[in-house]
Amino acid sequence: MQLIALVNCSAKKTAPVDAGLRASSLSRSSLWEISAEWHARVERAGVHVRADKLYSGRGFEIAKRAAQTAGEHFYVLSAGMGLVRNDIPIPSYSLSVSRGGQDSILGQATGRSRFGAHDWWHAVHATQGRIKPIGALLRRRPDALIIIAATGPYLEMIGDELADLPDRLCARVRIVGVKNATLTSTRLRPLVMPYDARLNDPSLVLRGTEFDYPARALTHFVHLLRRDKGIQTVEDHARRVRLSLAHLFAPQRVVRQRIDDNFLCCAIDTFKRDGVSKSRALDTLRNVMGLACEQHRFSDAWKNE
Repeated sequence: MQLIALVNCSAKKTAPVDAGLRASSLSRSSLWEISAEWHARVERAGVHVRADKLYSGRGFEIAKRAAQTAGEHFYVLSAGMGLVRNDIPIPSYSLSVSRGGQDSILGQATGRSRFGAHDWWHAVHATQGRIKPIGALLRRRPDALIIIAATGPYLEMIGDELADLPDRLCARVRIVGVKNATLTSTRLRPLVMPYDARLNDPSLVLRGTEFDYPARALTHFVHLLRRDKGIQTVEDHARRVRLSLAHLFAPQRVVRQRIDDNFLCCAIDTFKRDGVSKSRALDTLRNVMGLACEQHRFSDAWKNE
């Protein structure tokens, strides 16, 4: 059996973002006009870096190691570039399908032309001359099991394509590291492997945050399947996951007090004056002071102070 992992991209890049490849610099227009303009800019971009070397960050690195263990190639679910094989060179860019971000492509639509992440997924491939790339991958690789490890916004982006897959192709898809409630299609929910908070058991070597949870679930699932000769049913795979988690325990959830932006900025000023590193400052804020602050929020505040 062949295993092919599909993992979402990361906002962090190893190369500077091309000046013309920021979603916020695109004209505010309709879906197809925006996707055409974006495609033209991508085609003109100069510097290209292999996809598996362009993206960085802990979550992506964990997913990359697991994906490389699974097979010769893996694919990146990229909001800017579409479905990209890991060894394909692409330009550095800034575009996401997370609502509210500075370079969210969903914010570029005007009036009645508003569109969703799944619409953008279709449009970005259509301008490349490709339609339903995940389905095409499944058809090209009839002996492969496709394992998708992605965060909520990326699952929303590819959800419609997955829901439209024929049964024979859908049977070769597994989704790891996501809660069922994230998926709007009831047809996809049986494909979700039953991972839960026990994956955060303190006895496990690989622990982390909710942000890298899909990558850690991918690591665990690949380890379970890598010696299999044939593709088992989704029910068999779900049963194996449950059995593997049976001896683990979810850590007790720590309730921390949330802080406002003013307090956070003052705390960061103090940490910087005292020469405290960014990582140690966040750890102190959470585990010594008992305060709640998401990693992205803290990073943004640290950068702006």
